[in-house]
Order: sequence, then structure tokens, then C-alpha cells
Amino acid sequence: MNEVGDIVSDVLIFFPLLKFHPESLYLVICFIILSVINEFCGLIGKVVANDRRYDGPMGKSDRALLLGVYGILSLLQISITTISVYIFAVLCLLLVLSSITRLRKALVVHE
Repeated sequence: MNEVGDIVSDVLIFFPLLKFHPESLYLVICFIILSVINEFCGLIGKVVANDRRYDGPMGKSDRALLLGVYGILSLLQISITTISVYIFAVLCLLLVLSSITRLRKALVVHE
């Protein structure tokens, strides 16, 4: 249940980015979906080898840091809308790499 709560909270926390970055709408949606997939890839390690995987360059704590930096930038009224497409494209790539890393390590531990 804890893992399900983490996944639901990720979606709810990142969902407002859709409103603030309409120019990156599809990339933000991709970011949210890949965040969920990334967490499930970590859970596969628990299912296969009884070892929850937290590997990769874009884990939950990295996404929390990202949201914190975004909040600070918003507080300081620094807009990232002009580069948000590039930011979310890189984040999506990092999430894919993180998911692949978690799957590989879960399967290697199992062998």
C-alpha cells in the first residue's frame, strides 16, 4: 500500500505542471506516465528478487528535488516556460534510463 500511495502522490503532485506548462503538455504527460512506470520498474525487483530497486538517474527523491527547485524558481518569479520543452524532454529521457537500469538490475539479481 505504501508504494501505491507513492505513485498516486507523484501523479497528484506533478499534475499541476500541466496547467503551468501548456507549451510542454505532451512532454509533461509523458513525464507523469514515465514516473509511474519508473516506480513500477522498481517494484518488479521486489516481486522477482524481493529487493526493491531505487537505481537510476531519476528516482523519487530526484523528482522531489526537481519539484522543490521548480517551486523556488516560481517563488523568485523566474520563468522556465521558454526552455520547459527541453527540460521535460531530458527528464523523460532520464526516466527511461532509470527504468531500464532498474529492470536490468532486478533481473541480474534474480539470475
